[in-house]
Amino acid sequence: MHFVDFFVGRNKMGKNKGPVEQSMHEREKELNCLYNVANLMIDHEKSLEEIFNGMVGYLPPSWQYPDIACARITFRGQEYVSAGFKPSRWKQSANIFNGRQKVGCIEVYYQKKRPVMDEGPFLKEERILIDTIACQVGNAYKRIKLEDTLKERIKELGCLYGVSNILEKHNSDYNKIFQGIVDLLPAAWQYPGITCAKIILNIEEFKTDNYKDMPWKQIAEIKIEHQGIGLIEIAYTKDMPVFDEGPFLKEERLLINVLAERISNAVKRIRAEEELGIEKIALENKNIALKEVLKKVHEEKIEIATRVQANVDKIIMPIFSILEKNANYNDASVLKLLKKNLEEVTSPFTNAISKEFVSLSPVEIQICNYIKNGFSTKDIAQLRGIAVATVSRHREHIREKLNLKNKNINLVTYLNSFKMEKE
Repeated sequence: MHFVDFFVGRNKMGKNKGPVEQSMHEREKELNCLYNVANLMIDHEKSLEEIFNGMVGYLPPSWQYPDIACARITFRGQEYVSAGFKPSRWKQSANIFNGRQKVGCIEVYYQKKRPVMDEGPFLKEERILIDTIACQVGNAYKRIKLEDTLKERIKELGCLYGVSNILEKHNSDYNKIFQGIVDLLPAAWQYPGITCAKIILNIEEFKTDNYKDMPWKQIAEIKIEHQGIGLIEIAYTKDMPVFDEGPFLKEERLLINVLAERISNAVKRIRAEEELGIEKIALENKNIALKEVLKKVHEEKIEIATRVQANVDKIIMPIFSILEKNANYNDASVLKLLKKNLEEVTSPFTNAISKEFVSLSPVEIQICNYIKNGFSTKDIAQLRGIAVATVSRHREHIREKLNLKNKNINLVTYLNSFKMEKE
């Protein structure tokens, strides 16, 4: 016989039971209730709503008068009642606590008056039973809350990881970055099934497909250098229980603030890259222009040198030919040197050798010019008015500075080859 059937009409059936046997039956019902409630609460797949809906069905049959008993569980503003629930003045209740905070209440009612027992019409064992169940519910709520908290933190970390991947993958593509982020956000909030999101950057908007402008929203401003450039908005499409910030958790406030900061940093990076790109293009354009200018200068320099050489050939060289015919030996030597130097106007030997060998003195450079143009040591001595021995010492110093000492290299040949290489 089922417990409920057995105990219906206690006055009728109770006549055949002694006090001890009757008490044993009551304890058996209470144990069955605790067993069923425990099974509900250890099922981690069940939600609180499923647990409470099952629990209110187990309570009435476990009390002394199940045929007139009904039950109600109130938890965080939600009610769960047994079949045929109707409150009355004959009530036994126990509060559900999370730590020191009251979060709900379990109530068992009789719909008719019954004889007074230990607590009105209720037994002292029923007080122990309802208090035990309330304590178990409080402990189960702590466990479920810890599990839910862990799940929420994992979702939030997953969101931040996903945002990092999007920023790395799309680099500087505004649309793909911010549409990708906005599509990622709902899954990180407590109620993803009713969550929508929007990101505004300047005049651009990025929304989830289910976005609606709802009153239940959480917003974080996106700023650069303390100046607002946009916002992140998370909204629920229906009203939900109040937590830390309306229906939102305090951890969700931290998350949305971190996301706003990350988006701000991403915008700054993208803008900086765009500015660097523009500067790079401008610099490349300047380099192109500078190369054109240098090319033009070089062309003009060649043109000027050509004109100067042409003028020397047309105007000055004929004069030298006339002077050479009428000059004595010494004058002819000077004219020959002068003529050779004029030929250096467009590709000067003196400048080239002085740059290549900075240790050469001005006198040594002049003597190099004489030697290159075929003047002997004696000729150079006569032209400069110095001793032949002095010119010989200069030649030795020049060979040493040109790294020709103890080498079987003709100085005249070397200087003329140097001129050809530099030209």
